[in-house]
Amino acid sequence: MASIDNLFGPAVPSQTMSTAPAQSAFSQGQDLTKESFERLIKSRDSLNTRKIQLEASRDETQKRISEIEAEIKASYGLSNLSELDTLIANKKAELLSSLSSVINASQNASQALQTLPPDVQSQFVDLGNDIAALQRAAIDLQN
Repeated sequence: MASIDNLFGPAVPSQTMSTAPAQSAFSQGQDLTKESFERLIKSRDSLNTRKIQLEASRDETQKRISEIEAEIKASYGLSNLSELDTLIANKKAELLSSLSSVINASQNASQALQTLPPDVQSQFVDLGNDIAALQRAAIDLQN
């Protein structure tokens, strides 16, 4: 590997080293000093450290995804997360369809109760309240 002196000439802290590639690295057209070069090296080292940390994190995440996919396969017979998403979407659609049926049936029961004479309606107050609670719960689940 080439030394700093070979690349930029002798390193003297108060003296600037003028090289065309180094000048193009600075938007303000400054000469590259030993101090600024050392800052660049530290920055590069810091970025490399961060890159290694991110790669390790990525590897851990990929390992966890593989573990989850193995659990999904064992539990549901599915081979990956996208199949689980599809299964969940289908089950949700089935649930919403069932909820719609429940809401319709409860609305019909509520309307039937309202057509009864008042003295008969009074005997079914609790049923009416239960139907209303069921409707609210079903609507909440839909949202």
